[in-house]
Amino acid sequence: MTLEPTIYMFREKIAKDFARAVKKFPKGTVVHAKYRIGEDSTGDPAIYFNIVLSDEASRDESLSGVTRRIRNILSDEMNPYDNWGLFPYPSFRSETEYKTIKDPEWTFGVS
Repeated sequence: MTLEPTIYMFREKIAKDFARAVKKFPKGTVVHAKYRIGEDSTGDPAIYFNIVLSDEASRDESLSGVTRRIRNILSDEMNPYDNWGLFPYPSFRSETEYKTIKDPEWTFGVS
């Protein structure tokens, strides 16, 4: 399956929904967040979320709860599969890991 042309018509709505979701992330947990639309390994339409967590939020005792809460917020605010047929793929890195690993997929700034 390839990306439907209609997905491109919803880019503005997706961007607004993502911005609304980011505002609801737990305070002090997220350093950077972005998304990109593409295809997954099977060719299905997908939305990839790259989320850099503060080192505090990335600690073993809090990581599971923080990531679960962020996933729930993304689902509640965006509902990417039901709204646009996009399979969601959230990925998380700690701030230290982000600074150490130079991965172009995780470059933040103007996108």
